This record gives sequence, structure tokens and C-alpha cells, in this order.
Amino acid sequence: MTVKLLNKNTGFTTECSNNDVIKICKADTLNYEVSELTEQKKPQQRKKETVK
Repeated sequence: MTVKLLNKNTGFTTECSNNDVIKICKADTLNYEVSELTEQKKPQQRKKETVK
């Protein structure tokens, strides 16, 4: 899962992985907050076709 992280001072958002967000938000709770959660798209698997 990826997360958009908002810098409260500048208003800019940065897309980060969930683990990075946890580190940043715990270290600096006054300046950062999660603004949006986005799901990572899983690669589509190709269906195997059988030839008759």
C-alpha cells in the first residue's frame, strides 16, 4: 500500500510506502500527516489458453 504524506508546513504531498510513512510520522508528528491512502495495483495474471 502506498500513502500520500502531507507536509503541513509547505502543503506538498509525497507518495511513500507504508513503512516509510510510519517512520516519518512517528519522528515528526507535528509537521506530517497522512492525506490519502492508495492501493497498489497488482499485476494482472494472464490466463493460459488451451489449444485444441
